[in-house]
Amino acid sequence: MPIYSYLFRHKLAVLGLLILGVFWMGFQMIDSIYFGNAITAIANRDFQTFIRDMIIAFSAITLFAICIPINDHFRERLKQTMEAELRNDIADSINGLKYAQVKENDTGKYVSWMTNDLTIIDEQGFENVFDALQSLTAVLINAIMIVKYHYSLLILTLILAALMILGPKILQAKLERESKSYSQANEQLTETMTDTFDGYNALYVLGQKHLINQRVRHASKRFGKYKVAFVTAKAENNGLINWISVLSQAAIGVLAGSLALNGIMKVGNVITCSSLAGVIFGNLTALSFAIVGLRTVKPIIKKF
Repeated sequence: MPIYSYLFRHKLAVLGLLILGVFWMGFQMIDSIYFGNAITAIANRDFQTFIRDMIIAFSAITLFAICIPINDHFRERLKQTMEAELRNDIADSINGLKYAQVKENDTGKYVSWMTNDLTIIDEQGFENVFDALQSLTAVLINAIMIVKYHYSLLILTLILAALMILGPKILQAKLERESKSYSQANEQLTETMTDTFDGYNALYVLGQKHLINQRVRHASKRFGKYKVAFVTAKAENNGLINWISVLSQAAIGVLAGSLALNGIMKVGNVITCSSLAGVIFGNLTALSFAIVGLRTVKPIIKKF
């Protein structure tokens, strides 16, 4: 049950979100272009053009802001629909097992699948798929626009983009390993809590209620260990991605500045190109984070 199969079930809704993303990113790009043009108008002492370009830029960024809650509303509705379908498919797979096979696992494990693991799939799976699609759309739109100013900017952008996507792969195996351990720790924590409180009556009668605290402390300590390891591995990936992103934006700014100093582009275009580069590498950062998140979901899907 790969998560992509759920996207194909709702391909029209996914397409609608992509179209909305095109408008969303288009408004942001228009803002960048006309803000840069306004800076050029200042350098030319053209007050009328400056006012016109600033009004267009302000209108575009306002429309951009309006699109955000609309996008998030429809995205969440679609995610909840797919999550309910996934939960139902897991239940169907359990129902397809023989009685003895079902009883091989503690009830807490199935509860953990339906709650903890589904939360991880929602946040790291479905959410990251949508982030990846919208980020890729934004990168393509802004890359097409940046070549309008000079072809060398696109060449450098493509080189740096490849570095951003491929760089974190060196940490992929560790992240998947820690994700699997974290998921298993989630299961064991749920099982321990279920067993402990299911046995409350017996512990109460035997005067051993203190064992509840001991089991809770031990299970929490063990879970915390694996959670810290998972978050650390993910932070290492994210730190590397952010480092490459910042350097990439600076490199585009330096190249655009050099082109302006040599009279190849206008001063205001340096601002526009830097802004476009910020959008491109900001979304490439989000795309890289999304890919990392999808890698953490892979072991959980395999487990199901």
